[in-house]
Amino acid sequence: MRAWIVHEFGAPADVLKLDENAEDFQPGPGQVKVRVEAAGLGLPDVFMCANNYPLTPPLPFTPSQEAAGEIIAVGDDVDTGLIGTRVLGPTLFREQRGGLADACLMHARGAFPIPDEMPGEEAAGFFIPYLTAWIALVRRAAIRADDTVLVLGASGSSGCAAVQLAKAKGARVIAVAGGQRKVDFCKTLGADDIIDHRAEDQVDLRVRGFPFDETVVRFLEEHDTVFVVEQNRDGFSIERTALRGGSNRKVRSSP
Repeated sequence: MRAWIVHEFGAPADVLKLDENAEDFQPGPGQVKVRVEAAGLGLPDVFMCANNYPLTPPLPFTPSQEAAGEIIAVGDDVDTGLIGTRVLGPTLFREQRGGLADACLMHARGAFPIPDEMPGEEAAGFFIPYLTAWIALVRRAAIRADDTVLVLGASGSSGCAAVQLAKAKGARVIAVAGGQRKVDFCKTLGADDIIDHRAEDQVDLRVRGFPFDETVVRFLEEHDTVFVVEQNRDGFSIERTALRGGSNRKVRSSP
């Protein structure tokens, strides 16, 4: 079995090593073994390689917190009828069984069937970004159809999930991205307005307590409330700002 393995901490290019004969494994109780079709990689994987992430596994480990593929074996207390099912979900990367390998492990309850028409590459990057955005915007912030959501880094995985979910809830969405290619991508997501922070002079996107640049204010001046959504290594930071008085509310969300 092939697997990319981190044996020491450092920059990913330096510490990720391909093992062509990695030790095989079997699923434990409540687990499924998945033949990896595609693996999701994100900034947390970079942080893990450098031992700069709260959920970094002990060495040695295989990165990739989520993956997509076909169930090829199941552990005790798991329906054998699941074998052969294409699934997506979070990997057991903390048990050194991440997705950057020919096979990975998942909890059976966290392995979700993939529609036949969904490519593995899309499925592998679906679970964490959309769950993170759902928890932040829907469960925690409880956005409404009359809200305005300003998404920083809107062309990234969690950013585009936030744009799409906010639009699905009926909110007005302002996407912030850098460069024409990313701006064009945000248009395909359905953002109502898009700010290219590389094209505007001194666009200040900081939340209440700091000045909003006029470029931002012209999009927000007709709204009483705006959510500012910013991605960070722990997930999302969201501040709900009342532009015409009222209280602010700040929430955090992690995947």
